[in-house]
Amino acid sequence: MKRGLVIGVVFVVLVLAGGVFWLSVHGSTLIRDAVHDHGSPVLGAEIRFAGLEFSPLAGTAAIEGIEIGNPEGFSDADAARVARVALAVDPLSLFSDRVHIRDLTISEPELRVEPGAEGLNLDRLRRNVAAFVGEDTAAGSSDTHLRIDRLAIRDARLVVGGGAIGFSDQALAVPDLT
Repeated sequence: MKRGLVIGVVFVVLVLAGGVFWLSVHGSTLIRDAVHDHGSPVLGAEIRFAGLEFSPLAGTAAIEGIEIGNPEGFSDADAARVARVALAVDPLSLFSDRVHIRDLTISEPELRVEPGAEGLNLDRLRRNVAAFVGEDTAAGSSDTHLRIDRLAIRDARLVVGGGAIGFSDQALAVPDLT
């Protein structure tokens, strides 16, 4: 009886270790594919990024060089750029209804607000997301709660694109936020 229990526990530990190892090796690829395959259709704009770091055991991830293109009907300039988004999360909280994010740092975000024939580019992106997920889901019917211990936004800029209305672009530096 004891021997069967020990073998069962060892088997479970080996399966979990194998799963963590597999996730460590393939996690970055899964995230990259998810962003490319699902993020762009949801936004209705191209999403690109330069690099990705992922450590499931430590509960950390970082995406570098994020660029979100403008939706159709707007300029070729990106609607948003972010140099780096770094996240540290309590890994076990991902399996509960209360996700605990220890640190979220957003470095050098730049949002470009641009008028077009159908309104602003950022509003169009928001409408694209709402149309994709459905209005009920967008309203927040989830029972999952987020706890963020530390949020930092560094070196942010807001750019107002005036090309469509005959003005030059105007940039505004946004103070750091912690």
